[in-house]
Amino acid sequence: MIKMPQSNARFTIVSIFFIALFTALGVRIIYLHTAEKTLITAGRRAFGRVKKLRGSIVTADGDIIASSIRGKRVFLRRGEQLTAQEKTLISNLEPNLRWPEKSDSRQLLIRFLSPEDAKMLMRQPVAKKLEFIPAQERIYFDEAVYAPLCGFTNYENAGAAGVEFGYNKELEGGQGEIIEIDATGRLLLSNDPNMLHAGGDSVKLTINGRLQKLLYQEIDSAVGRYNARGGYGIVMEPHTGKILASVMAGPDAANLLKNPLIADAMEPGSTFKIVTIAAALENGVVTPEDKFFCENGTFEFAGIKINDHDPYGWLSASDIIKFSSNIGASKIGSLTGKHALYKTARDFGFGSPTEVKLPGEARGLLKRIDRWDNHSLLYISFGQEIAATPLQMAQSFAVIANGGVLVKPRILDSVIAANGKKAHKSKTEKIRRAISKKTADTVKEMLFQVMEGGTGERARVPGWEICGKTGTAQKFDTKAGKYSEKTYFSSLGGFFPKNDPRFVIFIALDEPQEYYYGGIVGATAFQRTVKAIIDIYGVPPGGSAAAPQRAKKNET
Repeated sequence: MIKMPQSNARFTIVSIFFIALFTALGVRIIYLHTAEKTLITAGRRAFGRVKKLRGSIVTADGDIIASSIRGKRVFLRRGEQLTAQEKTLISNLEPNLRWPEKSDSRQLLIRFLSPEDAKMLMRQPVAKKLEFIPAQERIYFDEAVYAPLCGFTNYENAGAAGVEFGYNKELEGGQGEIIEIDATGRLLLSNDPNMLHAGGDSVKLTINGRLQKLLYQEIDSAVGRYNARGGYGIVMEPHTGKILASVMAGPDAANLLKNPLIADAMEPGSTFKIVTIAAALENGVVTPEDKFFCENGTFEFAGIKINDHDPYGWLSASDIIKFSSNIGASKIGSLTGKHALYKTARDFGFGSPTEVKLPGEARGLLKRIDRWDNHSLLYISFGQEIAATPLQMAQSFAVIANGGVLVKPRILDSVIAANGKKAHKSKTEKIRRAISKKTADTVKEMLFQVMEGGTGERARVPGWEICGKTGTAQKFDTKAGKYSEKTYFSSLGGFFPKNDPRFVIFIALDEPQEYYYGGIVGATAFQRTVKAIIDIYGVPPGGSAAAPQRAKKNET
């Protein structure tokens, strides 16, 4: 028997090994190129920060305001360039795409691609040049109706304004994490295997969707009717602080980066007289029957001049509120004194944010008492030299309606966990007693008379007892250094039913044209809002109501 040299045997074994190795690699490459839905790019890996699917924002009656859907964010890989044909393909998915040049870093092509389009693109040969990172897109419903309240998210899908910002932590459900995926989107490395399928909490608001839409229609109509710069509307429960509707309408409403109902403070004008009369009654310096001479419409005192819209003579304190005499209010304020008026205004919430947990809230303006000049007491008594947001004004009417307690407004009903269970339920927060119940009831009666033959009579609804106060505030012209004779902030606030108030309503128009008295420009929207509430909540005629149930020309 002839033995094969040892070196030849080794050569044969090594040759067989390499032939088998290259055969296996060839088969593997052919498989990767031909297997359905899989490309050689599947071996490529990508990293990206991924968050849970952002939770939804919903109304108390179940309307979805905002929700998110999953998809992909598409990047061009580092050092890759696209052919004209590949660009055409991707342009069909993202028409306004700006094509990046070849770069040492990956380049964003498509911020969000729907699951269907992503699946199609991942099957194309161009996919080997791309990275597909899990992403999500926020979708908003009835944007005009909810935009200032709801807010919006930024590029990273984090809340940037409104409810989106105020409750971002709950909606996100966590900070997210860096994950590793392959080109098909399969999760390779993550601390949370369920990251791509988990969701944040949903936020349920106190807003009644049906009322919100009806109120928006009324404010939008009023803005158009009087060619106003903007319009505001709020409905809230005086005893609980729940905001049932909160809208802003106007040419720029949908594009605002803030919520004017909490961010813009205006001089309220005559609606502030509810605080002036409350302070006087609380401190025992006047009674409703006390009479004051209203100077036949013009009052000059210490170098200043105060005018009324009509030449009133003697008026009782009650009639000063009913007919909205600035001169009468200034005299009541003078008797009350600056310390008592300042304290009452503070107790009503003026000069402090409501802390409604929405971003950008203004505190309004209530000057420290040591900064009042010799005329401040007179001016503040009828709503000048003081400023408040629409929400602060609604909150002040709630003090009268609920018997004298300052209640914190709230927009959150509850937080709903991803599993459908309530994770948190908001509660009523009573901040302090602002005035006695006796004082509140006395002012309530005065405000009822405003609607029954006073400056608010255009807004009354026959059969229902409604309380209210009108306001027409001249806006201060900073360039001229004086109050304008052409621009006004006009409002009408109130509540009903009189004997058991369940709903506070505040309506305002910024710079209405031609007509500008609050009792005129705010009347229709106020009246129709009352009727909408009656229909939605089933409020019976008269001055009382059971607890709300789910739906079933010369005036100041």
